[in-house]
Amino acid sequence: MPNFSQTEKDLRKFQKDIFKFKYANLTMQQRKARFQEVRASMGQALNQTAAERMKKKREISSVIMSRWYRSPEVILTYPYYNTGADIWSLGCILAELLYCSMEYTKQKEFDNKKRFIFQGDSCFPISPQKNQNDKNQ
Repeated sequence: MPNFSQTEKDLRKFQKDIFKFKYANLTMQQRKARFQEVRASMGQALNQTAAERMKKKREISSVIMSRWYRSPEVILTYPYYNTGADIWSLGCILAELLYCSMEYTKQKEFDNKKRFIFQGDSCFPISPQKNQNDKNQ
């Protein structure tokens, strides 16, 4: 029978390493005719329990993540967010990858302008809403 606490630790490590993958966190550097992935700005999610949050006062940034992949709790400026925000971002990326696959892009209904799940025109209340005139800029 597997040890539950060890399994939980392994899952948390897996989550920290894998689920923080977002397109905004990747930069590409060309070195000797090959590309190397470089992870940047990782660790925005806060992996703390409710009891740990109550122990100390901390400030949480409301301006995190790429606008297109922000989770609802970040957009609505809730005072706490956790690793679920990263899982939301991963889900958005996976949905875009599926929607932009060759199977969908060959369909005549496919509109490349609408390939993002959330267009990112506004992330109100964090960012101001754009005017209709600014939409094409």
